[in-house]
Amino acid sequence: MDGSVVGRGCVALMLHVVYKGRALPLVWQVRQGTKGHFPEALHIALIEQVQKWIPVGALVVLLGDGEFDGLRLQQTLAEAGWCYVCRTGCHMTASWQGEPFRLDTLGTCIKPGTLVAFSEVRFTEAAYGPIMLIWPVKDCGHDEYIDDISHPRHPQAKIEDSPNYTRLLG
Repeated sequence: MDGSVVGRGCVALMLHVVYKGRALPLVWQVRQGTKGHFPEALHIALIEQVQKWIPVGALVVLLGDGEFDGLRLQQTLAEAGWCYVCRTGCHMTASWQGEPFRLDTLGTCIKPGTLVAFSEVRFTEAAYGPIMLIWPVKDCGHDEYIDDISHPRHPQAKIEDSPNYTRLLG
């Protein structure tokens, strides 16, 4: 899923399927506006439109940037049985084993270049989850979005094979 500027003064929210390395658009919503985030309700509307076309039991993984970390969208995807991976801001809060933290504070104690994963994380003060939190540790001041969140059923893409991988289990 992606939002992009199209034409003069318009933006489009598009949902694609990846086929042979190409993103083919399935559905889209165009509106007047400049670059920026679409409301979460529009994200959900596109998901619901496509959901009826997906065969029962099909593996679906939604990829998105920081625009797609809304709790209602995550809940919609989980209810549909879809997996997801999206970025989120390092300023966001979460809790692990009952301890709340800001995501940008975690990297202060871990060597830069390390790939870290937490399972059983509760996301934001609303404690949505459980989700998995995965990120490469780096300086948050240089990258507004550093953390990846995913539904716990997401098939892991062999991140364990990374020489810098660290997994912290709940």
